[in-house]
Amino acid sequence: MDSESSSSEDEALVVVALLAGEAKGAPPCRFNFTRPSTDSVWRDKFRFEKDEILQPVEYFSLEDPFPTTQRYSTSALEALSIFLRRMAYPARLSDLEDLFGHDTTAISSISNAVLDTLYDKFHGLLQFDYKRLTTATLSAYASAIHAKGAPLETCVGFIDGTVRGTCRPNKNRRYMFNGHKVYLHSFQKAH
Repeated sequence: MDSESSSSEDEALVVVALLAGEAKGAPPCRFNFTRPSTDSVWRDKFRFEKDEILQPVEYFSLEDPFPTTQRYSTSALEALSIFLRRMAYPARLSDLEDLFGHDTTAISSISNAVLDTLYDKFHGLLQFDYKRLTTATLSAYASAIHAKGAPLETCVGFIDGTVRGTCRPNKNRRYMFNGHKVYLHSFQKAH
């Protein structure tokens, strides 16, 4: 009978331990807009200065508190800051936990929610604008570029690219090899 009572006590202790969970220590602090304090740090981490981040929150008309489908609670300023930090430099989500005080799932969800919101509001601007880029305006652009000394008379824009290194892919290797023992992703746009 003693063995039965001790096993039930052991089971009860196990249940209590599972329900209580292990203490993880102090949770990281929430995002504080006053930290980091210098503009150069803001420029490095977010590609904007601190004062410049306030303007897009207003211009984009982001809701405050900012809604996510997973119901994370965050301000519009914090949501945009998370998104800008993710776009400024590809970092591990775990590296951003200390800065924003959210776990990796929340950071990913908030960043994706901002991206979806901005796409829903502005996806029309990503399409070719037939109303503004008429034959007359394209001719005016080409004339202005040629007048500045370009040899072509039909140039209406310039290609700009960003190149990011990557590991050697298993498939379609030749598309990413640059000929100098390096594999790269190339992102291009026209100005």
